[in-house]
Amino acid sequence: MIYYLIGALFPLVAWAINYHAQNKYQLDGAESVKLKNRLTIFAIVPMFLIFVFRYKYIGADTIGYVRFFEQDVRKYSFSELLNQDLMREEIGFRLYVKVVSLLTSNYTIYFLINALIIFGTLYRFAKEHTDNPFIFFFLFMTLGMYSFVETGLRQTLAMMVCLWAVDFIKNRKPIRFVLLVIIAQFFHKSALIFLITYPLSLIKKFDWMFIVYAIIAVVLAVGFGAFHGMFKSLLGYDAYYIDATGNGGIFMLLIFIFFTFSTFMIHDKPKELKEQNLIVHLSFLTVVFWILRLISRSAERPGYYFNFGLYIYFSQMFKYGKDELFGSVKWLLIIACLVLLIYRNLGVSYLFFWQGA
Repeated sequence: MIYYLIGALFPLVAWAINYHAQNKYQLDGAESVKLKNRLTIFAIVPMFLIFVFRYKYIGADTIGYVRFFEQDVRKYSFSELLNQDLMREEIGFRLYVKVVSLLTSNYTIYFLINALIIFGTLYRFAKEHTDNPFIFFFLFMTLGMYSFVETGLRQTLAMMVCLWAVDFIKNRKPIRFVLLVIIAQFFHKSALIFLITYPLSLIKKFDWMFIVYAIIAVVLAVGFGAFHGMFKSLLGYDAYYIDATGNGGIFMLLIFIFFTFSTFMIHDKPKELKEQNLIVHLSFLTVVFWILRLISRSAERPGYYFNFGLYIYFSQMFKYGKDELFGSVKWLLIIACLVLLIYRNLGVSYLFFWQGA
């Protein structure tokens, strides 16, 4: 557990260093941005290394991906891997792993290549969308996304492609957006769910957003029985079924608090709301999918595509200070995230690749 805790604390340390330097040295715009970018990389280093140097059994599905890399794709040529019925993994992922397998046979190098893609994309996304990338990566580490990224490689790569597609939503280039999402679904079918972000992003007024997402949440929750069959077929989740999950309530409450707090901080700032329009939509979708997650776990994985938006939404709120009370609330939420990380990782062991049998 200690390594994950270090990974979570480094962004806070980097944030503190940045805050101190900005105030003490009165840096100009270019120097300020350069320092923040360097400290963001510093903040990422521990989680990056934890991802790369882990033993192949760290992460529930990791060993499956290692075997796929070390054994399965090496049996087939590129043309054979295009056969849709050859294996369950999506074609894009097969070809990607095949290319990497030609470069190396070492699974740690394989992890390194994956890490460069994943953390490079997250770094860019945070740099583009928030003034406080340190809180973004802190939430990424503490609220469960890192744990998923550590084990769910196919969907993680699909999510990274979708994060690049966000630019085409902002710039109103629907064809390029759709093409990127289609590329993403060649890594994991669930990426198709990200297509809904483009039409929804056309809603500009917050009041209308609230109404639309409230209707979506009610319709999906009430009609989930009928919707579920189409949902799992479209996204390739045939192994899932409707079940009373019996958990997720505490995390849903935390998600709702983050969203509500962020909305309260920005609701009287029309300029900022306009600038953050897409991020607000992604945050709304995060809440909707976590409501559905209380009904069935089949809503959990597609919901991950939107979580990054909520992390950006909350991290951006640290530039606003209403009063001392709300400053205290921010820190209470930070502490709650740390407590959640510790609770979830109590008894969880971590091994480096050289420690494995």
